[in-house]
Amino acid sequence: MLVNVNRRRVLFGTVVVASSIAGCLDEGSDDAPGSETSPDGDTGGQATSESEGGEGGETNEVESDVPEPARDAGEGIIEAVANDDLETAASYGPVEVVEDADREGLRSAYDRFNRPEAVHAIAFSSGETEESLAEELDAEAAISAVYRLEYDVEFQTQQGRYERPVEVYAIEVDGEWSTWIERDGWRLHTRPDATVDVSGDGTTAEVELTDASERTAAFVRGGDIADPSDYRLDEPGDALEVAASEVGSGSFEVVASIEGPNSETAVVLETFSIADPSGWSDVREIVLEGEITGWIGVEPAPVEGVENPTLVLREGMEYTITVENRDGNIHVLELQDEAGERVGTYRTDEFEDAGERREITVTATDELARYVCLPHETMQHGEIVVVDSFDG
Repeated sequence: MLVNVNRRRVLFGTVVVASSIAGCLDEGSDDAPGSETSPDGDTGGQATSESEGGEGGETNEVESDVPEPARDAGEGIIEAVANDDLETAASYGPVEVVEDADREGLRSAYDRFNRPEAVHAIAFSSGETEESLAEELDAEAAISAVYRLEYDVEFQTQQGRYERPVEVYAIEVDGEWSTWIERDGWRLHTRPDATVDVSGDGTTAEVELTDASERTAAFVRGGDIADPSDYRLDEPGDALEVAASEVGSGSFEVVASIEGPNSETAVVLETFSIADPSGWSDVREIVLEGEITGWIGVEPAPVEGVENPTLVLREGMEYTITVENRDGNIHVLELQDEAGERVGTYRTDEFEDAGERREITVTATDELARYVCLPHETMQHGEIVVVDSFDG
């Protein structure tokens, strides 16, 4: 295959580019970027390639038409980034042929990659030509090959040892191999991946884990839950019930994590609110303060100090909802149904001055589902639960 490419533009800006000169990968060059660490040498806990021999000493060659220099270039860029050797990683960059590129820019781009504590093995697993990529490249010099390479990488975190694929793109231009890693192709992290289904009646919620990646668990945290591990889902199909009578009223998060529910890598999958109806039996008036970051509960006691609290109303009973402007921004209170449409005439006019108040008198019906501030709906919103009885 022979494709023309403009050497002033090599997808810089949409991908991270690195270059490995084929001639620098000769076996006699010990200082070549990306060259493998000797099995007898001290790696200092850094990444080493074990594609030939691995920890068990067995050869694990993969049959492929991808030239060995291209494979070596791919391993080299993985090693450099994984070792947090950003200067070396940046030195691979063909800055003389990439428009608006410089070594500091490449180093900064690699710095945004998640890096493990150590890499135990890098094994080439597959490679295929990438015709579509070739078609995107403009032309002054000749590209003789374009590949998408995949490597299986074993890496270490404080929580354990993992294996993830890493994708590397490789092109050969005038006998020089250039490689780069797109952000989505760098998977040496413990970012969890899971989906859950949450349902309920406003006083209880049922959470079911519907899908999860390797070693990923889901947890419920918030309210009076002291230890989210008590509300843990491990396998798809696992389900649990969260009852306000047990964990209190408020907002809760369902998070996915490999490293624990309070890890920085935990990902919020869903949020929900539940309320214990037993504390609402004598309530007839609700007071909220409005600021653009959320509604803050003032009274009754179940909502005091709670941001965007869930309101529990008994069907057929009349309530007064009073809102006060807390920050001097324009606010408008509206009561809505599940579809986000206004229920009846339940909307205030605009009020802008700090300390100014508005109120709505409402008869609770099962249409009511949420309350919002129209100008700040993404931040100022809460749920309304209408119950038949306050007995729980």
